[in-house]
Parts: sequence; C-alpha cells; structure tokens
Amino acid sequence: KEREQTTVPGMETGSMQPVLFKRTKTCLKLKKLFGRLGFISLPVIGLAMYLLTSAYREEDEFLEAINLSMSGRLMLGKKGLKQFGLSLFGKDVPMEGMGGSLWHAKPYFFIDCSYLFILLRYGILFLGIVFIIYGAICYKRREDTALMFTILLLAISSAIDHHLLEEAYNPFGYALFAGIEGIMDREGFFFGVNNQTEDLGKAYRLGEEGNLSL
Repeated sequence: KEREQTTVPGMETGSMQPVLFKRTKTCLKLKKLFGRLGFISLPVIGLAMYLLTSAYREEDEFLEAINLSMSGRLMLGKKGLKQFGLSLFGKDVPMEGMGGSLWHAKPYFFIDCSYLFILLRYGILFLGIVFIIYGAICYKRREDTALMFTILLLAISSAIDHHLLEEAYNPFGYALFAGIEGIMDREGFFFGVNNQTEDLGKAYRLGEEGNLSL
C-alpha cells in the first residue's frame, strides 16, 4: 500500500520562509535598538543625574520625591557640588560611608552615583574620557546585542551606585580590547534565531538592495 502523505499547515518550506524572515527582521531591529541605546545611555543618564542634582531643592516637592525614592542621593550630590564644585582634573573629596559598621563618629557623606563620583573626584576631563571609551565599545561591538543590553543596564545602575570604575563590579571596560569578533560567527542562537535564519536575513537584505524577489 502506498503511504498517505500528510501535509501540516504552516510547515511547508514555502510558508516557513516568511515566518523566518519576519523573526529575523525583528531581531535586526532589536540589535539596532540596543546598539543605539547602549551608545547613548551613559552620557544621557549621566547628564540627567547632573541636571537633577544641580536643580535639587528641598522645597521642590517633585525633586524631593525623587530624592527620597533614591535614598537621598540628590541631596548628597547637591551638597558635594556646592562644597567642592566642578573642576577639570578633579579634587580631593573626602567621603564617609557606612562601611559595614553600625556606629560612625563622623556624619555620613557619600556620593553614591558613579557619574557625580567621577565628576567630583576625577574631573570633567576624566568623565569625558569614560564616556568616549564606552562609546567606542558600543560602536565596535554594536553587533553584540548582549553586551549592548548589559551596558544599558550598567548605565542605569551607575546612577545609584559608585562602582562604574571598579573592576570587581564592572569588567566590561575591557571589551574595548577584547577580540570577540569570532563569537558572532559561531553556531548558536540569538533571540531564538540560529545562524541559518541570520543567513536568510542577509539574503533578504540583499534582495531588497538589488530589487530582487525572494
């Protein structure tokens, strides 16, 4: 007897290609989005924190609400800006944190925001260099979506912690020198789409550029 051939809807080769192309186009859009967000995240969030801190006044209910939600970071940052001011190469800014102790003889004063911490202690020039370094990383590794997403999270986290320059908490600055180009060529998955699907995406783009029909 001849075997009956059963065709499952949506599983034919012809009908699978549009699905694969659709998923690939979505991934390409996500890659571009995270690449752009990673590139601008540190300077934009750093500028936002500086402006919020500079504008902070206890009488302003809106800014005071933000300050309280950030555990007084705007108030302490404003105190640091008023007391030490900005400089090109930074200043000696003594700070007194909790340090794991339950008793402190000195009043608490700690700039727990990486952008203001660097700005006060190391100066405008050094903070600009930090932004340039991470901008170069994001430009060189813009195809590495995982790294771009990580830098975006790093930029957000740096608004409420001082660990941006600490290797134990943030080793991603070394990505500037890392040779990770080969990682993107290995077999694997990216947002659930393997390299075969990425090849289809390349063919799709070539078809659009050459006005070819796939």
